[in-house]
Amino acid sequence: MNKTNSEFIYSTNRKIETVDNNKDFFVDQTTEIHFRKKNGKNIVIIKFLSDDILKLKKISKEIKETLAIGGSIKNGEIILQGNKRDEIIKILEGKGIKCKRVGG
Repeated sequence: MNKTNSEFIYSTNRKIETVDNNKDFFVDQTTEIHFRKKNGKNIVIIKFLSDDILKLKKISKEIKETLAIGGSIKNGEIILQGNKRDEIIKILEGKGIKCKRVGG
């Protein structure tokens, strides 16, 4: 019988695997960069396969400060104003995140 409580694992099984919480989920997965027009404005949507809000906020803040653009996070997606896909891809690939352009 396994019981977990924060960082402690209680078990009689000696071959139990532990979970690495420090693993970066964004590095191993492909990120989609979409371009759309919404209400006559250009927007870029970055879709990650992970829903870790703290990491999304950190990446979003870095992109927005570097490119001097506005944006938000909704439903696990980063929504940025303007068509700056090429610059966004360079920033993400510099962090080791694989990117894929999707749409227009």
